Amino acid sequence: MIGYYGFFPMLIMMLFWIMLTIGIVLLVKWFIDQNKGQSETKEVTAMEAAQLRYARGEISREEFEEIRRNLEE
Repeated sequence: MIGYYGFFPMLIMMLFWIMLTIGIVLLVKWFIDQNKGQSETKEVTAMEAAQLRYARGEISREEFEEIRRNLEE
């Protein structure tokens, strides 16, 4: 039996479950995308590492030039 209110309560309940399911799927997708970005790390090349060390002042210009020459060989 449908009852006094007709199909309206059943329609509201169906919409509720559909929206809840879509919300859960989107939430799971968002969590997966958040974790995916953290796990992908960019590999630093030897030249980039030398440039960073030189920029930080960890090595002198002569040491940097020597590393650069060695890497270009």
